Amino acid sequence: MVGKDTMTKTNGSIIQVSGLKKYFPIGRTLLGKPKNFAHAVDDVSFTIKQGETLGLVGESGSGKTTIGRLLVRLEKPTAGSMLFEGKDISLLKKRELKPFRGGIQMVFQDPYSSLNPRMKAGDLVSEPFIIYRKGNRVEIKEKVEKLFDAVGLRKEQIDRYSHEFSGGQRQRIGIARALALNPRLIIADEPVSALDVSVQAQVLNLLAELQDEFDLSFLFIAHDISVVAHVSHRIAVMYLGKLMEVAETKELIRHPRHPYTESLMNAVPIPNPKLRRDKHDVPQGDIPSPINPPSGCRFRTRCPHAFDRCAKEIPLLREIESKHAVACHLFDKEMEDA
Repeated sequence: MVGKDTMTKTNGSIIQVSGLKKYFPIGRTLLGKPKNFAHAVDDVSFTIKQGETLGLVGESGSGKTTIGRLLVRLEKPTAGSMLFEGKDISLLKKRELKPFRGGIQMVFQDPYSSLNPRMKAGDLVSEPFIIYRKGNRVEIKEKVEKLFDAVGLRKEQIDRYSHEFSGGQRQRIGIARALALNPRLIIADEPVSALDVSVQAQVLNLLAELQDEFDLSFLFIAHDISVVAHVSHRIAVMYLGKLMEVAETKELIRHPRHPYTESLMNAVPIPNPKLRRDKHDVPQGDIPSPINPPSGCRFRTRCPHAFDRCAKEIPLLREIESKHAVACHLFDKEMEDA
């Protein structure tokens, strides 16, 4: 299967991100002013529709996790807006965050460190109900049992501690906890990267089933484009704080247009040892520092097609085909040469 059906249940956007930036200060002067900034997220815009999964893919250090943390307001943006169901959550003050966070939840990467080892599994899942005062003890117990069943765990496991579960089971507990407050959007930050390959497919299939059952929207963050393609309606490719390409999953996998997307596709291992790719088909060198990113196109220092304009001008993310946007000067050059 290459990607999910691109038809979503409604045409409405549950979240609209526009011009999002996050700069982290690096070092301080004697007067307390930052000496420099790390450009973790730099002018990013996208939307997620109701019932849709948007995959966000890129190498480590591209800013993917920072976007996830911004959307749940674990970090405050430097600039830009994030409209969740029409309300700009970037402007929310600390006391306003609690009611908002019921609508957006996060599933973290490492199921071993994201769960409190001193708490029983049932207590971990019931904690959101208690914090938000959603029912009495009997009602909460019934809700926890239903959530355990929904994520494929047994009621008898409710009184066990997290160390008694496998990695895949721990991630199911994390998913159940995220579902407790009936969120509309879930940020899944590398939810299967810490799991065995044999377990990854089970968790991915579970997320797809839960999406249909609870009418959820997902931002699915990962570095493996093949994993993202399995669960996403659309894919956004990110590099060094900027979006390089956004398209529907089937279109992007079959016809990647940005050189960086092509290199990510070529980096996926080939199961046939007799087939070898040319070394120039995969990204060469390391991702540059976000403290001092390259001028112009962020990818130009590793791009085999870079030319003079790439160093002078930042390419805009624009639609080159229906529902297929790319940030690359090559397409302007093709039009000029035509």
